[in-house]
Amino acid sequence: MNLGQLLEGQGAVTAFNKAIQLMIASKDDETSQAAASNNPSASSTEISTAYCSLAEMYLTDECFKEEADTSVTSAVRKRSNTMQPTRKHFN
Repeated sequence: MNLGQLLEGQGAVTAFNKAIQLMIASKDDETSQAAASNNPSASSTEISTAYCSLAEMYLTDECFKEEADTSVTSAVRKRSNTMQPTRKHFN
C-alpha cells in the first residue's frame, strides 16, 4: 500500500494490485500463514481502502486510459463485496 501511495501512474496501479493480492492471500490463509509468521492478516477495511486507492488512481493519474471507466467500476464493486455491512454503515 505504501509503495502505491508513493508512485504515480501505472507503477502505482501495479503496486496497489499487488498489495490487494497479498492482503487477500493473507486473509484467506490467516490461520496457517499469519500464525507461522506472527504477522496479522489484513482486515476487510484495509483491503477496502486499497480498492478505493486503486479506483482513485483511475480517476486521476490513469483517467485517460481506455479501460479507466471499467477499472473504476470494477474496483468499487470489489470494494463493496469486501466490506460486510454492519449496523454502523447505516447510521
